[in-house]
Amino acid sequence: MTSTLRILPPAVTTISLLLSACVAPPRTADQDAQFKSVAVISMLDESPRVMRIGMTVFGNAAVNINQDGALNKLATEVVEQRLKTSRPNWVIRKAVADPADLSQKRRARGGSWHGFLGNIKQELKEIAERSDADLLFVVVEVGTGETYGVVGMVGGVGSLYRCKPDGTARVYAHVLLILVDKSGSEISERYGAQSESILKLDLPCDVAQLQAPPVAESLLSAMQRQLRVSLESAAISLGY
Repeated sequence: MTSTLRILPPAVTTISLLLSACVAPPRTADQDAQFKSVAVISMLDESPRVMRIGMTVFGNAAVNINQDGALNKLATEVVEQRLKTSRPNWVIRKAVADPADLSQKRRARGGSWHGFLGNIKQELKEIAERSDADLLFVVVEVGTGETYGVVGMVGGVGSLYRCKPDGTARVYAHVLLILVDKSGSEISERYGAQSESILKLDLPCDVAQLQAPPVAESLLSAMQRQLRVSLESAAISLGY
């Protein structure tokens, strides 16, 4: 496995998060009074990476765990529930979209412009029209400059663990919730709290075993709990 070493002091990460959170104040019900219907799109990778930290660099390993739609289903449900609570007068539409296709186009077109989703602005506009939505809430995963343990850099949703000596895993989720108008333009965005927990999961040293139940089930459940925490914090910070 090829690992990328990247070390940023905690203060740098904290400052960057604070700056991103100060882009705009949280949305208010008065600001949203003109909008009647919304839709949620989740574009998370369904194969989050799990990395094992060995006693030396030669003991490091990684594997992707397929969640088969569970992450995006959960993300959509979490955001929709926040919207039902914070904006009960809104009608929540089902987004007429192909999130995997959107993600592929965004990656293929290279660097975004005019915002994080700028290079798929036209597609988002068309989705809003097809879905009869005044606003779109888009969930995407984000990379992180933090280094977990002593090696590697991982973004999105996943887990990093030591199979020896204590069997604990650092399970985390880093997501971004973006509010988009019906023209496809971004209105505001918030990073979710860098949600992570140190859990006693007793994961096997053989990463191939992570893909078999019941190990995979406990790991996926832990990832999804962290995703919920991160998304809820992003929605609250955004004003929902």
